[in-house]
Amino acid sequence: MSALAFELPARLEAHEPPEARGLRRDHVRLMVTSRGEGTIVHTRFDELPSFLAAGDLLVVNTSATIPAALSAERPDRTALELRLSTPAPRHPDDHWVIELRLGDAPFRGALPGDELELPAAGRAEILARYASSDRLWLARLSLPTPLGHYLAEHGHPIRYRYVPLAWPLEAYKTAYALEPGSAEMPSAGRALTPELLTRLAASGVLIAPVTLHTGVS
Repeated sequence: MSALAFELPARLEAHEPPEARGLRRDHVRLMVTSRGEGTIVHTRFDELPSFLAAGDLLVVNTSATIPAALSAERPDRTALELRLSTPAPRHPDDHWVIELRLGDAPFRGALPGDELELPAAGRAEILARYASSDRLWLARLSLPTPLGHYLAEHGHPIRYRYVPLAWPLEAYKTAYALEPGSAEMPSAGRALTPELLTRLAASGVLIAPVTLHTGVS
């Protein structure tokens, strides 16, 4: 299967949350396709109940976004951003898969054995490349406090160059987020407001919560 190739006009990029434009979360655009009828409908997310019937299943990811980006500095004083992705499989809690960024671009110049300085005397040691990736690394973190407390004090949400302004962590969480653990927001459910979920449940739609933490993609 070949990859899809398309261009997204800058005016259609999500530069800011809809609330910044005076819209509710559920007033964003929604496209509904019908495989059986071959139709495409352009509507608004708060119209979702019109397209689901009693007995339909809606699965929601209750993972909450964490402030997974940290300022970092190489021994040569190069300023980087360290982005946590996921805890390393089959390793202790202090081993993480990370991405390093230099400005808006991935930083690929790290080497195994490099030590990065993090805020408040924290450190990250680069251990190896992660799998076959040319931008993800396996790192060992040495932090002065437990990770959750450390990120709450020194971390910030991951954002990309098409988002020019910093937004608080709450802007990167779904309304039903329960368990912190996602480096990036499970964004497909951001437009589901408590009111919309209530309407769906009242119409007989089955809502199933799962927790699936998402990492840097």
